[in-house]
Amino acid sequence: MTWWTGSAPVEQRRSRDEVVTAVKRALDEAGLEIPFPYRTLTFKEPLPLSRAEEDAGEG
Repeated sequence: MTWWTGSAPVEQRRSRDEVVTAVKRALDEAGLEIPFPYRTLTFKEPLPLSRAEEDAGEG
């Protein structure tokens, strides 16, 4: 994506903010989501779980 902006750093930051906001608003209004990477970990055997407070008292 490209667009025109002023050459001063403040103009570039302001312009980028406006463009990102407009794109996000348009995606939201269209009902589109940017996918977030999900990772599912599976283990052959169950893992034992413990609370951090219990672990801190042992030692």
